[in-house]
Amino acid sequence: ARAAAACRIEETPEAVRARMNILQRIRTVRPRLNIFCIICKKSLQTVHIRVYNDSASGMLLHRREFVVEIISTDISGENYEKGIKYPLADFEITPDVAIVDPDLAETMPQKLTAHTGMDAMTHAIEAYVSTLHCDYTDPLALHAIKLIHNNLKKSYDGDMIARDTMHNAQCLAGMAFSNALLGIVHSMAHKTGAAFADYGAHIIHGAANAMYLPKVIAFNAKNETAAERYGQIADFMHLGGDSLDEKISLLIDHLRGMNDELNIPHCIKNYGPDSYPTEQGFVPEDVFLERLPEIAKNAIADACTGSNPRIPTQEEMENLLKACYYDTEIDF
Repeated sequence: ARAAAACRIEETPEAVRARMNILQRIRTVRPRLNIFCIICKKSLQTVHIRVYNDSASGMLLHRREFVVEIISTDISGENYEKGIKYPLADFEITPDVAIVDPDLAETMPQKLTAHTGMDAMTHAIEAYVSTLHCDYTDPLALHAIKLIHNNLKKSYDGDMIARDTMHNAQCLAGMAFSNALLGIVHSMAHKTGAAFADYGAHIIHGAANAMYLPKVIAFNAKNETAAERYGQIADFMHLGGDSLDEKISLLIDHLRGMNDELNIPHCIKNYGPDSYPTEQGFVPEDVFLERLPEIAKNAIADACTGSNPRIPTQEEMENLLKACYYDTEIDF
């Protein structure tokens, strides 16, 4: 439907010339930019340039002629009273042009590099196994996985060429999940992120995804179709393995190894208030267990759950979250 709607919009010669003039002016100032032009409206008089630097900073433009988006971080909103993060999605905040500027990523500290990188890896993997994946999203997801696999640790260590590649990789992953949607790794991360803010910290979104992803892969792999696609990811990353079960196990081990390299904990129990691994994290066990049923209920209701290859029951979601707290194996 989206493509059909796009085909009905005709670009006049004047609009095409105006679009190319704007893009050329941007390219002249910043020659290293990657610019993706998706569509140009009939009437092109105003250019709105929006930079998103943090959550809930997006401005909804109900009437716009041409929108340029400078890619920085994710667009999301958070209900601080309830401690719940919500994804924001609307065609009114979908850009006509996305500018992927590597300079924006060059001053990122190591922790942010690690967390955003594993967030992008989660985007790509969840998009690839989503029930809404298709021939258009699969190549984007797989190439993003390959780029992240090869460049995230280098970027974390300060390699700016790898940092530039990671900036492209996160955009490719975003293009994949914008069309294929995500899964319950994000559902769980959205609903645990601020759930324990009254104990002095948040579980940072990218770190939450990194901790939860191996557990969700083990859970989803009980679904035959999802298992096959995880095996394809392992093959694409050249992880080895003869059987499908071995390939999935190697994929899980590899992702956990990436967390070790990036100084990300394996579970909530060992998640410190600064996001680094520690023997005793900031979320007390009794508080976690007390709030668990409500968090699980909210995670199931999250917008990302519907496209997960295996829909968990309340009991399964609670058990998944317990595994993410204690770092225990998934046997259900």
